[in-house]
Amino acid sequence: ELGDLGDLRLEFPVLVDEGLDPCRAAPRWRGSPRYGFGGVFGYDSAAEARAGMALAPPVRSALVASGLLTNAEFRLPRRDGGPVWVLVNATLIDARERPRFIEASVVDITERKQAEQELRASEQRFRIAARSASDLISEWNLATGRLDWFGNIDEHLGYAPGEFPRTIEAWQRVIHADDRQRVLAALERHLSSDEPYDLEYRVSRKDGALLHWAHRGMALRDEGGRPQSWIGVNSDISHRRRAEEAEAQLRQAQKMEAIGRLAG
Repeated sequence: ELGDLGDLRLEFPVLVDEGLDPCRAAPRWRGSPRYGFGGVFGYDSAAEARAGMALAPPVRSALVASGLLTNAEFRLPRRDGGPVWVLVNATLIDARERPRFIEASVVDITERKQAEQELRASEQRFRIAARSASDLISEWNLATGRLDWFGNIDEHLGYAPGEFPRTIEAWQRVIHADDRQRVLAALERHLSSDEPYDLEYRVSRKDGALLHWAHRGMALRDEGGRPQSWIGVNSDISHRRRAEEAEAQLRQAQKMEAIGRLAG
């Protein structure tokens, strides 16, 4: 027996590191010394680990309740109190003329869970930064057509919260008709040849008012070079363009006034 499990005995267990093939019929915990049963939970040896811990209560409770665990993830304590994440596949077996026992594989997935946690934290920081910035950041999933916005795209375009559709088609529709073909052609060239995508165009608010955007983007590609998603940064340059137009109109008026004086 591998510890006091009450009415359960743990037999034929397997503990492997990710990437190792499990050995289901082994009478002991198998794995390299570094990633064996003891090492995963912070013990110096499997024997010391068996003496220090029984089948973890959350694993046991789930297994007794269902009789089967398939790719179940559990957060268990190490000897030093720190967490260990494990992936458990286990079967509770009722055999005749012998006590119930468990066949199980337990994989240490702590590094993967830590990476997932760091990724979630990074995404949260990204969303906070996007909401705080004046630019709008978009992410287009080419497989699904979904276009997520980081920043208040609804308010920017005059829609109610959540009203503006999160699709690539919705973005295309708000592009001014005179600019749409140029924008989409530039996007297609970037996706097919990695030509830089950096241009300015007009978009329509829900109330019909026009905004000027400076738009820069880059495709994220797989190992074969195929675009999987596309990240864009949209800067509202409406104030700048209006100032430029006002300045151009002023220069034109001054020019016409000078011509009138010469002619007079």
